Amino acid sequence: MADGLGASGVTVYGCYGSFCTQKVYLALAEKGVEAQRRAVDIGPRMENYDPWYARLNPRMVVPTLDHGGHIVTDSARIIRYIDDAFDGPRLMPVDPGERAAVEAWIERIDRLAIRELSYSTLGGLLAHMRDRVVMPRRLRVLRRQQRRNPALRAVYQARIDDVQRWVAVMRRPDVLAPLRAELEGTLTDLDARLAEQAYVVGDGYTFADLMATVLTARVVLMRRLGDIGRYPHLRAHYARMRARPRFPADDIAEAIDTRRLARLILPFLAPRLALGLAALSLLAWAVC
Repeated sequence: MADGLGASGVTVYGCYGSFCTQKVYLALAEKGVEAQRRAVDIGPRMENYDPWYARLNPRMVVPTLDHGGHIVTDSARIIRYIDDAFDGPRLMPVDPGERAAVEAWIERIDRLAIRELSYSTLGGLLAHMRDRVVMPRRLRVLRRQQRRNPALRAVYQARIDDVQRWVAVMRRPDVLAPLRAELEGTLTDLDARLAEQAYVVGDGYTFADLMATVLTARVVLMRRLGDIGRYPHLRAHYARMRARPRFPADDIAEAIDTRRLARLILPFLAPRLALGLAALSLLAWAVC
């Protein structure tokens, strides 16, 4: 569970590199809100499938925000909550027209199939690991947790169904093609808008810029998602956003941080590698 609330009374359950967690970290930084962070391993240990987290966030995704015991899930809801609950610069415009435009951008970028598209870009050994190890293990862990926690059976079944849909989409080029087209259309429209103005909506920083920043970082990270060089105005906007005084550079992943990845994976792999080596030693001894 949480290590305790931050100075603001806020704890964020999230994971480094998570597309949606980055939205929340960026919103907190722009508002100047300090928060306690509780890392949730959504990778090797799949901690987000543990019963304690399933009760906290029934969708079993990150992030989750705890503000003095008030739980908020879904990144789009969380960033709106942060804007309303804390002092600092307003990230949602007051003007009704601009507000509607910002809401439209939040919904449009939130609707993109980033998870499916990101995983579908993997090739070679990584694709093999995805198909033969990672995704089957996700389903095994979920089914095991479902058996062990009958009170959460429906919650786990919903997640099992979601993972099965996720797997099915990655195997369907005809389904992925329109999802990729939707992403490219969004990037094109952002680039066209930023050719005419410094910010996505209006003449100041809003949630539309926050969403565009996190989306651009993901495209930079997963280069097979698209070539950011094709969108020069969006690329220039991203550079300006990174130069903002409160920009949390360490939280916005635009390259794979091998040190963080190693810290996440090695504690999980070490005992399994040791077990595998012991098994091989026994097999070698038996053969001899």
